[in-house]
Amino acid sequence: MNNKSGIAVAALLGGVLIGGTLGLLFAPDTGERQRRKIKVALERHGVKLAKEEFNKLVEELKNIGRKDDVIDDDDPVNDYDVE
Repeated sequence: MNNKSGIAVAALLGGVLIGGTLGLLFAPDTGERQRRKIKVALERHGVKLAKEEFNKLVEELKNIGRKDDVIDDDDPVNDYDVE
C-alpha cells in the first residue's frame, strides 16, 4: 500500500469512528422512552388513549410520508386547516 492509500484508509477509519461517536451522542431516545414522551404530551392536552389505541396511533404516525400513505380527500376526519 502506498502512502496516499494509507492516508485515505486512515482518514476513512477516523471518519467512521468520529461519525459513530457523534451518532451515539446525539441519537434519539429508545422507542419505549419516545412512546412515553408522546403519551405524556397527549395527556397534557387532555387526550387519553388505551394502550391498543395509542400503539395504533404510533404506527400511523411512523407511516406518515411513506409512498403508500394515502389520504382520502373525502374523509371528514382530514377536513382541517394546516398552518
